[in-house]
Amino acid sequence: MIGGRVTTPLAVEIDRSSPVPLYFQVAQAFEKAMAGTVIAQVGEVTAKPILAVAGIAGAVVVKSELSQLKAAWQAPLKDL
Repeated sequence: MIGGRVTTPLAVEIDRSSPVPLYFQVAQAFEKAMAGTVIAQVGEVTAKPILAVAGIAGAVVVKSELSQLKAAWQAPLKDL
């Protein structure tokens, strides 16, 4: 249960013998399951441990290492 809503796992059939990459097969299944729902891709996962946010014009407006963000998030909790 997430946010008071019952969730259902997404069943994805993967064809490991296919030349289509695994991530693309999963993305296709997700998009099919979400058909009729308003969704948008807002980012991508990379190997770099960095969060970068681009503004409307496409220029990077926020860029920080995840370790710095985690430390900032945890700092107020240290004395609890």
